[in-house]
Amino acid sequence: MKGAVAMLTSPASFARVLAGSVLALCLTTTMAAAANLVTAGGTYTMLGSAPGAGATVGFSINDAGQVSGYATVGGIDQPFIYSNGSYTLLGSAPGAGATYGYGINDAGQVSGYAIVGGVEQPFIYSNGSYTLLGSAPGAGATVGFGINDAGQVSGYANVGGVEQPFIYSNGSYTLLGLAPGAGATYGVGINDAGQVSGFANVGGVEQPFIYSNGSYTLLGLAPGATGTYGVGINDAGQVSGFANVGGVQEPFVYSNGSYTLLGQVPGASLTLAYSINDAGQMTGYANVGGITQPYIYNSPASTVAVPGPIAGAGLPALAALGGLVWVRRRKAAAIA
Repeated sequence: MKGAVAMLTSPASFARVLAGSVLALCLTTTMAAAANLVTAGGTYTMLGSAPGAGATVGFSINDAGQVSGYATVGGIDQPFIYSNGSYTLLGSAPGAGATYGYGINDAGQVSGYAIVGGVEQPFIYSNGSYTLLGSAPGAGATVGFGINDAGQVSGYANVGGVEQPFIYSNGSYTLLGLAPGAGATYGVGINDAGQVSGFANVGGVEQPFIYSNGSYTLLGLAPGATGTYGVGINDAGQVSGFANVGGVQEPFVYSNGSYTLLGQVPGASLTLAYSINDAGQMTGYANVGGITQPYIYNSPASTVAVPGPIAGAGLPALAALGGLVWVRRRKAAAIA
């Protein structure tokens, strides 16, 4: 994913980064499996694939350790919730083709966006049903990502050809404008204080930001990175995401003014980190042995347990469960 350091100026190019526009070798299987992979800094637990899915992309984790994201089932992307060792597929939003799940709050509400009539608009999934939120004022694409415990949704909207963050709250959108000196500014995560995380293109280089109380704070680059992509934020203000270091995407946590690089999932060809919960657990997805699947990362300080490995269902066993199929992760084509 060396293209991740290129300037992001459209919903399509943003999706290439966050959804991983790579040619991925994926596994079709009907069971979830957890396999623990230990690094020097913590433990990655691989969650396996959603039932019937090719690629399964994890994006957000709440304080109960539930993971949300989306899976490609029968050629159509739909959201899921992973909880207590199993996946629940949520189906498509009304009238939508592709439906992408991203955020999840502590009530189990899921946010994301759906493509309805060729236009991206955010949704909230709650108690078994979807609510479409419409478009931000004057916007073309309006792409929802994070959701906090108050039901506020964050994301970005394309207004006048430029992407800027928004907060959706109590039925209305608030556009947040651009980060200082930035062109495109992408809002992604939101915490319970209403702080928004994301990344901005400043001088042709992407770097994370936190938006709080009406102003932006740019966080700079991770050590040795040529581009740094902030994605999630928890209630302590810690930011998660991934950085391009030596041409390799590496997960990070930004806390108290400094970056900690976490290393890749052992044996992975790609590891992207997205969300962080209040216990410091993180989620994202990795490609290990040709299987694109979510993970939960537990640092030594994490306090929430993760379901352990399913007996006989480590990564070697997963490879024997079903046929391997080539799946091109082309979110760009879906929303271009």
